[in-house]
Amino acid sequence: MNEINFRFPNSSSLAIFSQPLSSKSISFEKSPLTFSEKILQQVTEHWILQLRQKQYQLSKKGIPAKIKSYSSFHDHNLDALFVNEKPVMWPGSCVTLRDWHVNNGSAILFVSELSYPFIAALSDENFLNKLHDENFHSLRPPLAVCTFAITSDSFLVLTVRGIATPVYPGRFYGQGGNPQHSQIDLLQHQLEEMEEELLIKPDEVMHDSLKFFGIVEDQENFPRKPDLIGTVKISLSSHELKDRFESRLHNNRPPDVADTRLIHFDDENLFDFLKSETPKNFCPPAHGGLLLVGMREFGVDWLNRITNND
Repeated sequence: MNEINFRFPNSSSLAIFSQPLSSKSISFEKSPLTFSEKILQQVTEHWILQLRQKQYQLSKKGIPAKIKSYSSFHDHNLDALFVNEKPVMWPGSCVTLRDWHVNNGSAILFVSELSYPFIAALSDENFLNKLHDENFHSLRPPLAVCTFAITSDSFLVLTVRGIATPVYPGRFYGQGGNPQHSQIDLLQHQLEEMEEELLIKPDEVMHDSLKFFGIVEDQENFPRKPDLIGTVKISLSSHELKDRFESRLHNNRPPDVADTRLIHFDDENLFDFLKSETPKNFCPPAHGGLLLVGMREFGVDWLNRITNND
Protein backbone atom coordinates (compact mmCIF):
# COMPACT_ATOMS: atom_id res chain seq x y z
CA MET A 1 0.00 0.00 0.00
CA ASN A 2 2.78 2.42 -0.92
CA GLU A 3 1.75 5.52 -2.91
CA ILE A 4 -1.61 3.95 -3.83
CA ASN A 5 -4.24 6.57 -4.60
CA PHE A 6 -7.67 6.28 -3.00
CA ARG A 7 -10.39 8.73 -4.01
CA PHE A 8 -12.55 9.61 -1.01
CA PRO A 9 -15.79 11.68 -1.12
CA ASN A 10 -14.06 15.06 -0.69
CA SER A 11 -10.36 14.15 -0.57
CA SER A 12 -7.85 11.66 -1.89
CA SER A 13 -4.66 9.99 -0.72
CA LEU A 14 -1.30 11.21 -1.94
CA ALA A 15 0.62 8.43 -0.22
CA ILE A 16 -0.34 5.45 1.91
CA PHE A 17 2.59 4.12 3.88
CA SER A 18 3.18 0.40 3.56
CA GLN A 19 3.57 0.30 7.33
CA PRO A 20 2.81 2.84 10.09
CA LEU A 21 5.71 5.26 10.51
CA SER A 22 6.89 6.74 13.79
CA SER A 23 7.60 10.45 14.04
CA LYS A 24 11.33 9.66 13.96
CA SER A 25 10.92 7.85 10.64
CA ILE A 26 9.63 10.97 8.87
CA SER A 27 12.14 13.67 7.99
CA PHE A 28 11.76 17.05 6.32
CA GLU A 29 14.06 18.57 3.73
CA LYS A 30 13.79 22.27 2.98
CA SER A 31 13.79 23.54 -0.59
CA PRO A 32 14.49 27.26 -1.12
CA LEU A 33 11.56 29.32 -2.38
CA THR A 34 11.65 32.95 -3.50
CA PHE A 35 8.90 35.21 -4.83
CA SER A 36 9.03 38.15 -7.19
CA GLU A 37 7.82 41.59 -6.12
CA LYS A 38 4.84 41.08 -8.41
CA ILE A 39 3.78 37.96 -6.51
CA LEU A 40 4.26 39.57 -3.10
CA GLN A 41 2.18 42.57 -4.12
CA GLN A 42 -0.61 40.38 -5.49
CA VAL A 43 -0.58 38.25 -2.33
CA THR A 44 -0.80 41.36 -0.16
CA GLU A 45 -3.79 42.68 -2.11
CA HIS A 46 -5.47 39.28 -2.01
CA TRP A 47 -4.88 39.04 1.75
CA ILE A 48 -6.68 42.34 2.32
CA LEU A 49 -9.66 41.01 0.40
CA GLN A 50 -9.58 37.78 2.45
CA LEU A 51 -9.68 39.72 5.73
CA ARG A 52 -12.55 41.92 4.59
CA GLN A 53 -14.53 38.98 3.26
CA LYS A 54 -14.17 37.01 6.49
CA GLN A 55 -15.02 40.11 8.54
CA TYR A 56 -18.23 40.51 6.52
CA GLN A 57 -19.14 36.83 6.88
CA LEU A 58 -18.71 37.01 10.64
CA SER A 59 -20.74 40.23 10.88
CA LYS A 60 -23.68 38.46 9.19
CA LYS A 61 -23.53 35.91 12.03
CA GLY A 62 -23.47 38.63 14.66
CA ILE A 63 -19.76 38.23 15.42
CA PRO A 64 -17.85 41.52 15.51
CA ALA A 65 -14.35 41.33 14.07
CA LYS A 66 -11.64 43.96 13.70
CA ILE A 67 -8.87 44.29 11.15
CA LYS A 68 -5.74 45.73 12.68
CA SER A 69 -1.97 45.43 12.71
CA TYR A 70 -0.38 42.12 13.62
CA SER A 71 2.75 43.41 15.27
CA SER A 72 4.36 40.02 16.02
CA PHE A 73 4.81 39.33 12.31
CA HIS A 74 7.81 41.44 11.32
CA ASP A 75 8.71 40.26 7.83
CA HIS A 76 5.79 41.98 6.13
CA ASN A 77 3.59 44.88 7.15
CA LEU A 78 0.32 42.93 7.01
CA ASP A 79 -2.82 43.13 9.11
CA ALA A 80 -4.77 40.41 10.90
CA LEU A 81 -8.43 39.79 11.78
CA PHE A 82 -9.31 39.71 15.48
CA VAL A 83 -12.37 38.39 17.35
CA ASN A 84 -12.51 39.15 21.07
CA GLU A 85 -8.94 40.45 20.78
CA LYS A 86 -7.76 37.04 19.54
CA PRO A 87 -6.39 36.69 16.00
CA VAL A 88 -8.45 34.34 13.82
CA MET A 89 -6.64 35.23 10.57
CA TRP A 90 -3.02 36.31 10.77
CA PRO A 91 -0.04 36.45 8.37
CA GLY A 92 2.05 33.83 10.15
CA SER A 93 4.46 31.39 8.56
CA CYS A 94 3.75 27.84 7.35
CA VAL A 95 5.17 25.31 4.92
CA THR A 96 4.10 23.96 1.55
CA LEU A 97 4.68 20.35 0.51
CA ARG A 98 6.71 20.25 -2.71
CA ASP A 99 7.36 16.51 -3.03
CA TRP A 100 7.75 13.34 -1.00
CA HIS A 101 9.70 10.12 -1.09
CA VAL A 102 8.49 7.01 0.72
CA ASN A 103 10.82 4.08 1.27
CA ASN A 104 10.41 0.96 3.36
CA GLY A 105 10.13 2.19 6.92
CA SER A 106 10.79 5.88 6.26
CA ALA A 107 9.57 8.97 4.43
CA ILE A 108 11.13 12.26 3.36
CA LEU A 109 8.88 15.28 2.85
CA PHE A 110 10.34 18.09 0.75
CA VAL A 111 8.89 21.39 1.93
CA SER A 112 9.30 25.14 1.46
CA GLU A 113 8.32 27.99 3.73
CA LEU A 114 5.65 30.55 2.89
CA SER A 115 2.95 32.47 4.82
CA TYR A 116 -0.76 32.12 5.60
CA PRO A 117 -1.87 34.78 3.08
CA PHE A 118 -1.00 32.22 0.41
CA ILE A 119 -3.59 29.67 1.65
CA ALA A 120 -6.70 31.08 0.00
CA ALA A 121 -4.68 32.69 -2.78
CA LEU A 122 -3.44 29.30 -3.97
CA SER A 123 -7.05 28.11 -4.19
CA ASP A 124 -8.28 31.14 -6.15
CA GLU A 125 -8.22 30.57 -9.91
CA ASN A 126 -8.55 34.30 -10.59
CA PHE A 127 -5.45 34.93 -8.50
CA LEU A 128 -3.52 32.13 -10.20
CA ASN A 129 -4.55 33.34 -13.67
CA LYS A 130 -3.11 36.77 -12.93
CA LEU A 131 0.21 35.08 -12.26
CA HIS A 132 0.08 32.39 -14.94
CA ASP A 133 3.59 33.26 -16.12
CA GLU A 134 5.05 32.81 -12.60
CA ASN A 135 4.65 28.98 -12.47
CA PHE A 136 2.53 29.40 -9.36
CA HIS A 137 0.25 26.43 -9.98
CA SER A 138 2.89 23.98 -8.74
CA LEU A 139 2.59 25.19 -5.12
CA ARG A 140 0.24 23.52 -2.70
CA PRO A 141 -1.72 25.20 0.10
CA PRO A 142 0.05 24.67 3.44
CA LEU A 143 0.88 21.26 4.84
CA ALA A 144 -0.93 20.26 8.06
CA VAL A 145 -0.36 17.49 10.57
CA CYS A 146 -3.58 15.78 11.72
CA THR A 147 -3.62 13.06 14.36
CA PHE A 148 -6.52 11.46 16.20
CA ALA A 149 -6.01 10.85 19.91
CA ILE A 150 -7.27 7.54 21.29
CA THR A 151 -8.27 7.51 24.96
CA SER A 152 -7.45 4.81 27.50
CA ASP A 153 -10.98 3.41 27.09
CA SER A 154 -10.67 3.32 23.28
CA PHE A 155 -12.49 6.46 22.18
CA LEU A 156 -11.22 8.37 19.17
CA VAL A 157 -11.13 12.13 19.71
CA LEU A 158 -12.36 14.65 17.16
CA THR A 159 -12.39 18.41 17.56
CA VAL A 160 -15.05 20.75 16.20
CA ARG A 161 -13.67 23.92 14.67
CA GLY A 162 -15.14 27.27 15.69
CA ILE A 163 -17.23 29.27 13.21
CA ALA A 164 -14.84 32.26 13.39
CA THR A 165 -11.87 30.35 12.02
CA PRO A 166 -11.30 31.02 8.29
CA VAL A 167 -10.36 27.45 7.35
CA TYR A 168 -13.10 24.76 7.59
CA PRO A 169 -15.30 26.62 10.13
CA GLY A 170 -17.62 24.38 12.16
CA ARG A 171 -16.21 21.12 10.81
CA PHE A 172 -14.77 18.01 12.46
CA TYR A 173 -11.01 17.70 12.60
CA GLY A 174 -8.35 15.83 14.54
CA GLN A 175 -5.59 17.43 16.57
CA GLY A 176 -2.84 19.41 14.94
CA GLY A 177 -2.38 22.20 12.47
CA ASN A 178 0.08 23.79 10.09
CA PRO A 179 3.74 23.64 11.15
CA GLN A 180 5.31 27.09 11.05
CA HIS A 181 8.78 26.15 9.85
CA SER A 182 10.53 23.50 7.78
CA GLN A 183 12.54 22.31 10.79
CA ILE A 184 9.71 20.20 12.23
CA ASP A 185 9.83 17.92 15.23
CA LEU A 186 6.62 15.98 14.65
CA LEU A 187 6.32 14.67 18.20
CA GLN A 188 6.93 18.05 19.79
CA HIS A 189 4.55 19.72 17.34
CA GLN A 190 1.74 17.35 18.22
CA LEU A 191 2.39 17.51 21.97
CA GLU A 192 2.07 21.29 21.81
CA GLU A 193 -1.06 21.14 19.67
CA MET A 194 -2.78 18.59 21.95
CA GLU A 195 -2.02 20.65 25.03
CA GLU A 196 -3.29 23.84 23.41
CA GLU A 197 -6.41 22.27 21.93
CA LEU A 198 -7.44 19.63 24.49
CA LEU A 199 -5.39 20.50 27.61
CA ILE A 200 -3.64 17.12 27.39
CA LYS A 201 -0.28 17.33 29.14
CA PRO A 202 2.81 15.94 27.36
CA ASP A 203 3.29 13.24 30.01
CA GLU A 204 -0.29 12.04 29.37
CA VAL A 205 0.60 11.20 25.79
CA MET A 206 2.19 7.82 25.01
CA HIS A 207 4.99 9.15 22.83
CA ASP A 208 5.91 5.81 21.25
CA SER A 209 2.33 5.30 20.10
CA LEU A 210 2.43 8.24 17.67
CA LYS A 211 2.14 6.64 14.23
CA PHE A 212 1.49 8.04 10.77
CA PHE A 213 -0.34 6.20 7.99
CA GLY A 214 -0.13 8.45 4.94
CA ILE A 215 -0.88 11.82 3.35
CA VAL A 216 -4.39 12.91 2.35
CA GLU A 217 -5.19 15.99 0.27
CA ASP A 218 -8.28 18.20 0.10
CA GLN A 219 -10.32 18.04 -3.11
CA GLU A 220 -13.09 20.40 -2.00
CA ASN A 221 -12.33 23.66 -0.17
CA PHE A 222 -8.58 24.06 -0.68
CA PRO A 223 -7.70 21.75 -3.57
CA ARG A 224 -4.40 19.90 -3.13
CA LYS A 225 -3.97 20.97 0.52
CA PRO A 226 -2.24 17.98 2.20
CA ASP A 227 -2.47 16.56 5.72
CA LEU A 228 -0.09 14.05 7.27
CA ILE A 229 -2.46 11.60 9.02
CA GLY A 230 -1.81 9.64 12.21
CA THR A 231 -3.04 8.45 15.60
CA VAL A 232 -1.67 8.63 19.13
CA LYS A 233 -2.75 7.07 22.44
CA ILE A 234 -3.28 9.03 25.65
CA SER A 235 -3.57 7.92 29.27
CA LEU A 236 -6.80 9.88 29.92
CA SER A 237 -10.20 8.19 29.71
CA SER A 238 -12.92 9.69 27.53
CA HIS A 239 -14.69 11.06 30.64
CA GLU A 240 -11.50 12.62 32.00
CA LEU A 241 -10.76 14.22 28.66
CA LYS A 242 -14.28 15.58 28.21
CA ASP A 243 -14.47 16.95 31.76
CA ARG A 244 -11.14 18.71 31.39
CA PHE A 245 -11.98 20.18 28.02
CA GLU A 246 -15.37 21.48 29.18
CA SER A 247 -13.78 23.09 32.24
CA ARG A 248 -12.46 25.79 29.89
CA LEU A 249 -14.96 28.52 29.00
CA HIS A 250 -15.87 28.89 25.33
CA ASN A 251 -14.21 32.30 25.10
CA ASN A 252 -10.94 30.81 26.33
CA ARG A 253 -10.82 28.01 23.78
CA PRO A 254 -8.70 28.33 20.62
CA PRO A 255 -10.70 29.72 17.67
CA ASP A 256 -10.33 26.40 15.83
CA VAL A 257 -11.40 24.15 18.74
CA ALA A 258 -14.90 25.00 19.90
CA ASP A 259 -15.92 21.49 21.01
CA THR A 260 -15.06 17.79 20.90
CA ARG A 261 -16.71 14.62 19.64
CA LEU A 262 -15.76 11.18 20.96
CA ILE A 263 -16.29 8.01 18.91
CA HIS A 264 -15.80 4.52 20.27
CA PHE A 265 -12.89 3.24 18.23
CA ASP A 266 -14.04 -0.05 16.80
CA ASP A 267 -15.08 -1.01 13.28
CA GLU A 268 -18.85 -0.74 13.69
CA ASN A 269 -18.95 2.45 15.75
CA LEU A 270 -16.59 4.28 13.43
CA PHE A 271 -18.52 2.95 10.43
CA ASP A 272 -21.86 4.09 11.89
CA PHE A 273 -20.48 7.52 12.76
CA LEU A 274 -19.06 8.12 9.29
CA LYS A 275 -22.30 6.96 7.68
CA SER A 276 -24.42 9.19 9.94
CA GLU A 277 -22.49 12.34 9.03
CA THR A 278 -22.06 13.85 5.58
CA PRO A 279 -18.51 14.38 4.31
CA LYS A 280 -19.14 18.14 4.30
CA ASN A 281 -19.31 18.03 8.11
CA PHE A 282 -15.58 17.22 8.14
CA CYS A 283 -12.45 18.99 7.05
CA PRO A 284 -11.83 16.99 3.84
CA PRO A 285 -8.38 15.67 4.82
CA ALA A 286 -9.75 14.63 8.23
CA HIS A 287 -12.62 12.70 6.61
CA GLY A 288 -10.23 10.95 4.26
CA GLY A 289 -7.86 10.54 7.21
CA LEU A 290 -10.48 8.70 9.25
CA LEU A 291 -11.14 6.42 6.28
CA LEU A 292 -7.41 5.80 5.99
CA VAL A 293 -7.11 5.03 9.72
CA GLY A 294 -10.15 2.76 9.53
CA MET A 295 -8.75 0.92 6.54
CA ARG A 296 -5.45 0.42 8.38
CA GLU A 297 -7.16 -0.83 11.55
CA PHE A 298 -10.13 -2.74 10.12
CA GLY A 299 -9.13 -3.66 6.56
CA VAL A 300 -9.92 -2.73 2.97
CA ASP A 301 -13.30 -4.48 3.14
CA TRP A 302 -14.31 -2.05 5.88
CA LEU A 303 -13.37 0.86 3.62
CA ASN A 304 -15.25 -0.61 0.68
CA ARG A 305 -18.41 -0.91 2.79
CA ILE A 306 -18.38 2.85 3.28
CA THR A 307 -17.27 3.98 -0.16
CA ASN A 308 -19.63 1.56 -1.91
CA ASN A 309 -22.56 2.72 0.27
CA ASP A 310 -23.32 -0.80 1.53
